[in-house]
Amino acid sequence: MTDIKTYPEMNEGIKYLLSYSEKDADQYALARIVELEKENELLKSALNEKRESKIIKDLQRIISSKDRQIDRLLSKEHERAWDVVKGMLGHE
Repeated sequence: MTDIKTYPEMNEGIKYLLSYSEKDADQYALARIVELEKENELLKSALNEKRESKIIKDLQRIISSKDRQIDRLLSKEHERAWDVVKGMLGHE
């Protein structure tokens, strides 16, 4: 089979022509094209949902990690501040 570039406009034109044909083979081809287009859209939608779900999970993991880092930094800063206060009060 020759490698042929396809275009949505041409596909619609072919479906239009096939829809006016009375030949069983043409009607079958049209039905199969429509069936495959629907299936393709469902698969693309499922793939996009899976990608979006993975992206969301990755972002949640990153946010959780950053939250832990922030908590550790705040805890260290709190300890340093408390040490300064204790030093000012003469308690060590």
